[in-house]
Amino acid sequence: MEHWIVCGESPASPERLACEDLRADLEQILGRAVRLASPEEAAPASGDMLYLVGTPTSHSRIAALAEKGAVSISADRPGPGGGCIKRVEERLLVLAGSDSAGLQRVVYTFCRDVLGVDPFAWWTGCKPALRPDFAPPLLDETIPPPAVPILCYFDNDSDELANMTRPYLQFDLPTWKVLIDSLVRIGYNAIDLHDHLGRTEFYTWQFYRNLRPDYRCDLDLIQNVIDYAHSKGVMVQIPMYLCWEFKHISEEEATCWTAHKQRWKDTWAYYMKETPLGQGDLFLDRPRSQIWDQPYESRCGEDVPTVMTEAFTALRDIVLDHNSKAQLICDLYTHGQDVWYSGRFSPPKDYIMLWPNDAYGRYKNFPEDKRGYRFGTYMHAGFWLNHTVQDPYPERIGRSMRELVVEHGADAYCLVNGQSFRPFILNLEAYARVTYNPTEFDGASFLDEFASRSFGPDAAP
Repeated sequence: MEHWIVCGESPASPERLACEDLRADLEQILGRAVRLASPEEAAPASGDMLYLVGTPTSHSRIAALAEKGAVSISADRPGPGGGCIKRVEERLLVLAGSDSAGLQRVVYTFCRDVLGVDPFAWWTGCKPALRPDFAPPLLDETIPPPAVPILCYFDNDSDELANMTRPYLQFDLPTWKVLIDSLVRIGYNAIDLHDHLGRTEFYTWQFYRNLRPDYRCDLDLIQNVIDYAHSKGVMVQIPMYLCWEFKHISEEEATCWTAHKQRWKDTWAYYMKETPLGQGDLFLDRPRSQIWDQPYESRCGEDVPTVMTEAFTALRDIVLDHNSKAQLICDLYTHGQDVWYSGRFSPPKDYIMLWPNDAYGRYKNFPEDKRGYRFGTYMHAGFWLNHTVQDPYPERIGRSMRELVVEHGADAYCLVNGQSFRPFILNLEAYARVTYNPTEFDGASFLDEFASRSFGPDAAP
């Protein structure tokens, strides 16, 4: 029996790449080649296994099956980011999404839960069991849209991973690709490039200058990362701090908006018009210092909430003038909470406000009055101190996110800080699961599942 993956006639790039990943995963467990074809090219024998993979828009055979009621799929059923898995006939399995994002979720859920493929296989070395006689079980499953529509990985403090190969302080493109691939498999649909744009420490602190005295942000690499992320259906978030190595303002300029506001605006405009950063989809800032990760301390006697309202309004105008479809994010991390509670910080309602955790998955004092703003969350999958180690707390993640997303309505977005990625893959996946379905996520069950998948059922306890 041969296995055929039949992709649609007009697949979007994320659909086409999901089909290729499905083929690679099937080949791992079967131990032999799997065919990948369009409906016109497919020529299966009567006993072959067919996988129809696509959306009603991209795949005529899925559209036909939906029209006659054999599968329940349309653009709004179950909806954006959702889909279905159904074995329609003994030798015919349909993997369908309401859209490209839903198709991805369907394919990678099938690969994890049915094929037994570890979404972090590149990082863990875990391989699925060889099953030459594999045939899909009798499946009929609806995968609803995620409760939180935007789940973004924040690549911050990635010193360990970024310093494994030269040039130090940056990933190469293959590393970016496997990182993005892993994130897509567990349900993330955005990534924040942060450190790799060249944070202040990299070109001012003596430690980093000793490590890489010729440090420069590689904007050509950033362009390639953005292109690859977009090909996988992943949005790119750009932190709009005015500190990046390739173009930054001075500390004097950064501590008095009133005197230097045009310099701030010109730098933001440069990011948007003259660099790959303008091709981002999400644009984030904090009402804090624009060059250091600390409170804004004005040297010219300004009222901080008033200054930040003006600055965030100017930033919003510059971003939307360049890209009217951009989404604006305001992260109220630490001191930002005080600025919010002052009541005088009132940026445009375009911004999604992020309520932060304490760096260990807990939060406190969610605002009673959201003042008409959409809210999301900023969480840590782990926290870098002198080194990074696994710190698994999925039950805490479940409790906090249920309260924030369900009880407080902070459901517009979630930003997850991972710090060197591999040490925090357990919590990274826990956040993906809980933002998908916060009411049903169970931290203890997830921990058992993760341990069994990673170490086998005997070692899991």
